[in-house]
Amino acid sequence: MDNGIIMGKAHFLTGVLILLISCSVPSASGKDESPNNASDDDFSISLYLSKKSIVPGDTIWFTLSIVNHSDDTIKFLLPSPLPVVFTVYNNHNRPVWRSDFGMMFAQMITPLNIAPEDSIPLKAFWLGKDNRANWLPLGKYFVEGCFTANKMCVRDSLWLTD
Repeated sequence: MDNGIIMGKAHFLTGVLILLISCSVPSASGKDESPNNASDDDFSISLYLSKKSIVPGDTIWFTLSIVNHSDDTIKFLLPSPLPVVFTVYNNHNRPVWRSDFGMMFAQMITPLNIAPEDSIPLKAFWLGKDNRANWLPLGKYFVEGCFTANKMCVRDSLWLTD
């Protein structure tokens, strides 16, 4: 083979390699490279508990609402198909129940879009048991809802009574 052809192929392959590397390395411009196009002012999250006091066996619904306050569609990229994780903590701030306990999710980027001035309610229910299906003692518990796209969490409390 001619040296000119070999050198041409080498330069071509080097150029392709540089292009591939430059496309895969994040920008060093100092800009936020977040996959989500929303600022904290564009949306809000809130936690709603269907009851503030329950007896063991009652069903209580947790709702994490994500509200788009902007005039544009907000696009979030979730790290898995799970958009929210609810956790119940005891009075010592130890988790006793998680909504995702025992579940497995593929680690795949999942889009979530919220239209302008719209909201999305994300729900789970709880019966007053821990993740091993044991009844919890009476007392005060704290509920936390965490949005997995940006790990924002909101807390509220409830009473487990007789």
